[in-house]
Amino acid sequence: MARRFFMKVIRTAMLTCIMAGLAAVATAQKDAEIDYEYGFKGGLSLSTFHQSGLDTRINPGFVLGGYIRMPVDSQFSVQPELYFSMEGAKVSQNNIEFLLGLDYIQLPLLAIYQLNNRGTWKPAFFAGPQISFLVNNESNVTIDDGQIFTPDDWVAEAKNTVFGVALGAGLEVDLGAQRFTLDIRYSRGLTNTFDDRVPEHIKNGALVMMAGFIF
Repeated sequence: MARRFFMKVIRTAMLTCIMAGLAAVATAQKDAEIDYEYGFKGGLSLSTFHQSGLDTRINPGFVLGGYIRMPVDSQFSVQPELYFSMEGAKVSQNNIEFLLGLDYIQLPLLAIYQLNNRGTWKPAFFAGPQISFLVNNESNVTIDDGQIFTPDDWVAEAKNTVFGVALGAGLEVDLGAQRFTLDIRYSRGLTNTFDDRVPEHIKNGALVMMAGFIF
């Protein structure tokens, strides 16, 4: 009961953040004509599972997607994003080592504060909630054994929707004719990655490094 209540609190808080962010943008748009900005990013994801006592190693994958930046004022903006992200982990369990791959469509909603909005180099910090929708899950090991919890069981128990947060820092490089962006972020699941049949309460975690360009 306590865990279900906690999950409801997380979902409510995330929806509140999303609605508050969109309301802030709508209010700013009434006061001034500010153009939206669009961009694409891609890069490397170093993901794993977080749970004390579970033997895991980092699983590298790629991330690719885009975003819309909606300025509120000269330094603060709200940025909805959409990415395809390869996550998961290398797991050792019952003397078996296997790779468990989880691919998601991720929808972060970031609040961005830009330290400097003039010049060539524009550093920024950002944070916000994210929702991840599972689109593919697989293991590189198949075991037919009804006595142990196998990698196939892990695959079958992966949740279709996971809630989490993302935070990090970025740098916009303005070269006049073209603007580039670099960022590094850490994303962490707030809800369990797997359903209750999985023996551990496991949450996703990933260090993501991306580069892209802005229209």
